[in-house]
Amino acid sequence: MGRIRGGARSVVLVVLAAVVGIGLMTDRALAQDNPIQKVEPYWAITQLDGATIRCGSADVYYSVRTLKKGSLLRVDGEKSDWVRVQYLPGMVALVKPEVATEIDAGSAIRLNVTSRLQAADEKRGEKRSWQFLLTDSTGLPAGTKLAVKETLRNEAGDIYGYLVPAPTQARGFVRSAFVRKATEQEIEAYLRELGVDGVTEDVAEADGAAAEPITSTDDAETATPVDPRVPADDGAIDAPELIDDATPADPDAASDTDAEATPTPEIKPLTLDEKWKVRIATVEHLQRVYAGVMAQPIATAEVDAAIAEFDRSITAMGKTETDQRLARDLSGRRKVLEVRRDLQRSLRELENSRESLDSLEREVSEQRRLNAAALSYDVVGRLTPSVVYDGRSLPKLYRIEAGEFGAARTVAYVLPTEGIEFSPLIGRTVGIRGEVREDSGLGVRLVRPKAVEGLVPGR
Repeated sequence: MGRIRGGARSVVLVVLAAVVGIGLMTDRALAQDNPIQKVEPYWAITQLDGATIRCGSADVYYSVRTLKKGSLLRVDGEKSDWVRVQYLPGMVALVKPEVATEIDAGSAIRLNVTSRLQAADEKRGEKRSWQFLLTDSTGLPAGTKLAVKETLRNEAGDIYGYLVPAPTQARGFVRSAFVRKATEQEIEAYLRELGVDGVTEDVAEADGAAAEPITSTDDAETATPVDPRVPADDGAIDAPELIDDATPADPDAASDTDAEATPTPEIKPLTLDEKWKVRIATVEHLQRVYAGVMAQPIATAEVDAAIAEFDRSITAMGKTETDQRLARDLSGRRKVLEVRRDLQRSLRELENSRESLDSLEREVSEQRRLNAAALSYDVVGRLTPSVVYDGRSLPKLYRIEAGEFGAARTVAYVLPTEGIEFSPLIGRTVGIRGEVREDSGLGVRLVRPKAVEGLVPGR
């Protein structure tokens, strides 16, 4: 479909905005009615290539990692068609430049404010990665120092984000149809790959196990294995590859040649240095901060960090008349910064909405193409494994789903047919030609295919 222009595009955008709003409200309503239920952690394994970890439990959320068949995942939550999984080794989070400051010649950043980080869209892009990664209770505090794996720049050369190692409390979501519980043999083989000895059945079911599964990717080769027998504290703030500002070792201790081995430094909890805790900006410095932030473009202004510094200084003011007068003056400027922050957030929401509308416009265009293609097929939809008809106690059937916005429904079941390879098409939208009949017992259509064709590459 050609690009929509002028007034026609305006009408389409209005309609698309309404559809986006309805879709988002539906997702929120479904999330409230059917929240993630915490479960005893267990190992699951992917059943196909191309399964994805998403940043939320619905198809409207973007993908943060594409998986290969046989990847092991640690599941700790479930809801309807989704499972919640721990991030894999090597996965990253995105930090926006307005909440952090570059240090150590750009090899690291320090958070200026408490941050929930962003789930990094694997497709990258300046207007992507809009979903928060962490919850309010697991956000990283101001002053946290993180190693930078990659600095992201737009076409103009401006920095729009930093990729950092994802914290261990990071979670994603996978369709439950794409995974199954791993067998003891699969778990043992995986744990042997990690170098964990003494594997027993209770290792796989240990509450809150913190193992980070390794897939056959380059990232896995550099990941440090974690013993899955050690329970993890869900509320702990513990990010991999954090940079510790350690003090120099005692030279006398370092020269002790009788030591059998150099001890491994203890990993300290993520707390602020004392110098950060007590350092309060002077009024003169705050005046420079205020002028600097007001001069910055609204979209990238460091308003959150500026407001935080104003708050710290106002709180530290004494009770004298002079101090209280200064506190009132600072409070007035803080209110101006609040207005600027609200405007900044509104602009970001507008940009996110514009990106969503552009994405939805592409979806509508693609759907029109699929609708046209559907005229030449008997059934069109997304091919997935069936968890009900899995070939064990009931016949093996494949499921055809309709719906792209988190409310998928079954439109047909497909009979395995000799000469037709289904595995490469799992998770993709397909068109099927064949014999179709209604099954009154199942209440759905059964299809005996003569031809199955993928309609959307990779989907």
